[in-house]
Amino acid sequence: MITRVQVRVLISVLCILFSAYAGHYITNSYWNDRWADRDSADAKAQTQIYAEAHEKQQKLNAELQHAYQIAKDMQDKFESDRIAAADTSKRLRDEIARYKASAGNHSSTISISANAATDRLLLANLLGESDEAAGAYAEEADRNRQAVINCNNEYQALRDNYAKQTKR
Repeated sequence: MITRVQVRVLISVLCILFSAYAGHYITNSYWNDRWADRDSADAKAQTQIYAEAHEKQQKLNAELQHAYQIAKDMQDKFESDRIAAADTSKRLRDEIARYKASAGNHSSTISISANAATDRLLLANLLGESDEAAGAYAEEADRNRQAVINCNNEYQALRDNYAKQTKR
């Protein structure tokens, strides 16, 4: 038979076991809630970081597209300038050839002398025009070169900045 002492001991042991289980359940529940909060905060932070990285990448892509468009516009301008220079050069060569041909058609000395003076004047004018055109093309080439250098520097800065940000 079970004595009163044994019943009390049994009840005490059951109370201790129940108390330990309840404490464990409460502690476990508390930590599970804390971990869930931490996991939720981590997920929010990760989503925000991804969104910020995506926004930065979109901005960088837009800036790179803008730099590309500037370079394309400059390339188109260079091509149109090259075509204009080729046309001007052809026109000048044609005029020189025409004057040389007309100078060969004159037989008198006075006519040749007058044609030579006209040819000299024409050649001087053509030389002046070509010198002015060369100066204008040189200035434009210098401006375009500086623009390309600036564009390259901006691109390099954006690229370096992006590389630093992605290493974080």
